[in-house]
Amino acid sequence: MKKSFFAVFATILITSCATPMTTYNMNYVPFSYPGSVENKLDGKIQIVMSPQQEFYTIETNPSSFQGAATKIKFEVGKITKEIALTTYSSLFKEGSKFSSNCMEGYTVSITPSVTNIDYKYDSASSLGFAITPRVEVNLALLVLDSQGKEIFSKTYYSGDTKGDSYMFDASPHEAINKTLHAAIYNVMNQSKGDIVKSL
Repeated sequence: MKKSFFAVFATILITSCATPMTTYNMNYVPFSYPGSVENKLDGKIQIVMSPQQEFYTIETNPSSFQGAATKIKFEVGKITKEIALTTYSSLFKEGSKFSSNCMEGYTVSITPSVTNIDYKYDSASSLGFAITPRVEVNLALLVLDSQGKEIFSKTYYSGDTKGDSYMFDASPHEAINKTLHAAIYNVMNQSKGDIVKSL
């Protein structure tokens, strides 16, 4: 009885509001402590995104049965930009800068783009007693050298990223958004090794 009541209540909560907009929140990113300057590479990195890429949004439904009739609109371009600036700056002594056009003088230039978001309100794994936000993303990365020539391009997959489970959340879309931030951060960390090897 408690299980069925919770399932009904959670469904009402998730489906009872208009399409919410989610954007970047620095408190959602599980940043690790930055390494020492001695361990960083010489130079600086440029994050390059056109206005279309920077302000790109994705509006989509969850792939779970729970909340299937709802949508979230993600300001994924802004989220990707901000996480990239901090994540990749940890590789270089002079940090990172953002530009809408590729400019010479940087050790490396990166254009990151989240091309797909799949998210779920997972209640099945807890037998209906709680909801776990789950997110998967694909990150396309274009990496250029200091002269603007392509070094490599590759698409990275985050895998299934799980957020904190909850029994009640007045803003379930923000639980998904927080998990999205973690997924993007984790997949960018995956790409760091390839960037270092390419230089």
